[in-house]
Amino acid sequence: MSFSFHIKLPGGVLKVKTWERLRSYERDGDVPVRQVGSVWFCWWSDARKRAIIESEERERPTL
Repeated sequence: MSFSFHIKLPGGVLKVKTWERLRSYERDGDVPVRQVGSVWFCWWSDARKRAIIESEERERPTL
């Protein structure tokens, strides 16, 4: 069974997921992640999310 849900909080989003739903940023430790049993808690601050989006845009080739 896999699931994920998001809780919007001041300053960011707390995501609650199973391992199958984790994104590469969460698995690689680019965002703070804690495991409790088989559930993973990921904190995506607004600033960190912006930084990741900007870095992806810089890595894209321009046409």
